[in-house]
Amino acid sequence: SRSSPGLAAILLISVLSLLGLPPTVGFLGKVYLFSAAIDAGFVGLVIIALLNSALSAVYYLRLASVAFFADPSREVLAIPALSRRASGAVAAVAAVVLGIAGGPLVRITSDAIDQSASQAAPVAQRPEADTTSDDPVMPDGAPTPISRNVSQ
Repeated sequence: SRSSPGLAAILLISVLSLLGLPPTVGFLGKVYLFSAAIDAGFVGLVIIALLNSALSAVYYLRLASVAFFADPSREVLAIPALSRRASGAVAAVAAVVLGIAGGPLVRITSDAIDQSASQAAPVAQRPEADTTSDDPVMPDGAPTPISRNVSQ
């Protein structure tokens, strides 16, 4: 972090989000995913996922600790372009902002889906196709424009 503190901070935020720690969007994602899996009766799968998350924490935190505590290598000098630094910063900020404001956004989206589903017209039943004719038929029973042109 001594040579690139901004990049180290971006890496740390990304790692925390991958681990699913609050206040990042990764935490919100894991909460919703694990809750849905438990509600569906997949408790064993959730236990396996939690163990996998704990195992991945060892790898991810080691990566972050190298970025912060290891001596900078003089052999490799990475100079990322400004666009890469900016996109990393935007992604890190988004991971934290969506982690904090994600709950209300999910509720708004869920309410909109529920409202649109309740206002949707019921799907009409498709009529049985006339299998005695070779002419194509539209779902409403009318002949297709192609069959009208061919039969005329």
